[in-house]
Amino acid sequence: MSYVIRIFERPYYYEMGTLEFGTIGSSVWFVIISMTTVGYGGMFPSTVPGRACTIVAVLIGAVILSVLISVIDKSLTLEDKQKEALRITI
Repeated sequence: MSYVIRIFERPYYYEMGTLEFGTIGSSVWFVIISMTTVGYGGMFPSTVPGRACTIVAVLIGAVILSVLISVIDKSLTLEDKQKEALRITI
């Protein structure tokens, strides 16, 4: 996603002369911050395709984080048999 956003922001650089996504590192940082929904606001895409890719990245990040949290919750939750085994041993 970071490389796609960088490609879409290239025409804006030629028109305005400012490129916030000049390096791949800054693009990766932007996508990581956007996908984790932190969104510092220091960088943002200026073109419509760049903004569309950012929306897709944010949605994918929300899905990935919700699945990850759900898996962690499920693995830490004890079943009834496990709770009973803990009560017997304690």
